[in-house]
Amino acid sequence: MTARILLGAALAALASYSLVLLGCNGRTVFFPSFAPSFSLELRSGSRELNARMESAEQKGLFKHWDASYETGINIGVYVGTSCIFLDKLLEANQAGGRVGLRTVCVEPNTGVLPLLQKNLAASGSQVHLAHGLMADREHCPDGAQLLDGGKGLDSQHNASAPLKFRTDDDQDSFRVERCFTPGYMRAVLGKLPAVWFIDCDGCWPDVYHQFQAAFADRSVKLVLYERDTVYGTSDSEHIWEARYREMESSLRSQGFSAKQCASNSLWGVWVWQRGGPAFTVHLWCLVLWAGFLWASARGCDFLASLVSQLAASQLMPVPLWRMLVLPVWLRVFRSLEVLPVNLKEPITGLDCTWTCVHEGLAFAISNFAFLYPAVLWPAARCCSQRHACQVWLVFLASAQAAILGGFVFHALWKPAPVCSGPGPMQSIWEATVLVTIALSLFAIKGCQSMSRVSPGLPRDED
Repeated sequence: MTARILLGAALAALASYSLVLLGCNGRTVFFPSFAPSFSLELRSGSRELNARMESAEQKGLFKHWDASYETGINIGVYVGTSCIFLDKLLEANQAGGRVGLRTVCVEPNTGVLPLLQKNLAASGSQVHLAHGLMADREHCPDGAQLLDGGKGLDSQHNASAPLKFRTDDDQDSFRVERCFTPGYMRAVLGKLPAVWFIDCDGCWPDVYHQFQAAFADRSVKLVLYERDTVYGTSDSEHIWEARYREMESSLRSQGFSAKQCASNSLWGVWVWQRGGPAFTVHLWCLVLWAGFLWASARGCDFLASLVSQLAASQLMPVPLWRMLVLPVWLRVFRSLEVLPVNLKEPITGLDCTWTCVHEGLAFAISNFAFLYPAVLWPAARCCSQRHACQVWLVFLASAQAAILGGFVFHALWKPAPVCSGPGPMQSIWEATVLVTIALSLFAIKGCQSMSRVSPGLPRDED
């Protein structure tokens, strides 16, 4: 009986999943992809893996990457981490067709240029290095050459250009010799870059507003930046957040959707996409998660059976011991990484939506998907046999009571807004755990006279 129920539930879940994908423009990924991995030389002379440098930006790009992207630009290259990472991702996409230049990297700091060129050469990246600033005629420093088309980079060193200062601990001083516009990028790449990977220490709101019209071009598909402030600014964080929000409102009006965001905070990496799927489900990762949870539950069953044999006692009629898997799974989940393979977020693209789960949506679902069949269903089955009621009625009543109770508790007693952070999900989960424990204890107490149940998923008798 239980086998038929599980098969029916699996088919219903598959049908529902297919309908959600079709109705919500979702995408399923069946096989894993691997992020570029390389090392770079730092200004200290040591070497470091790219995953340990600017990892938040690389993770954001990798999670929301699409195989259709052909060209990209990186603004704020420094020693080359983000530039090389972007170029290698584009190189992997190039197997589908495009041949030739694919990446432009913009860096104004003359002091870091030799090391940057060395790292680019060592990585084998064939990028177009644009030494200067992204700026229009009005914002280009006096004396610097403005490149707004397909002109080459053969101008004389401009000693009259004003000094600019590197906005980090290196405190380099350098002269801005050239300024570049999207028109120049279009001339170099043949069209505007599809991917804009920005890490320029607070420069992005100003750069965007200078070239806002360029982002109406449908060839621009993804914009990633870190919300940051200019080094040494006297403006408050509220002013900077207002600047970013104004820019983000403009991006939204141009057809971009936020795929990754940091709610109620100035800082953090933001990702905007135009076109493509609304969300992506990495099915292979969910299968790995399910396999781990199933194996862990079986391990707990074995240990419980062993303990009962040593103690010469019967197993409890409800496998409450399986809840030990939950803290183990939480610890394992926290140790998972996105680079070089995304094992941590198998569902991406919903961080900034009405789901109220801005991070860890798949992890939240995995907890419920484990607790319901592994503990709550056996407890409901035991209660239904003891008190002559339908098992589905007991199960659904318990699950719904926890959901409604958790939501009401969050709405009435939590000071944060309903959709701030994880929203009511945390309260619903806590209520579900309490309801599961209470129902299990009630079932155990009422089923003491019943025969011992197998440590596997309890089975109905035909």
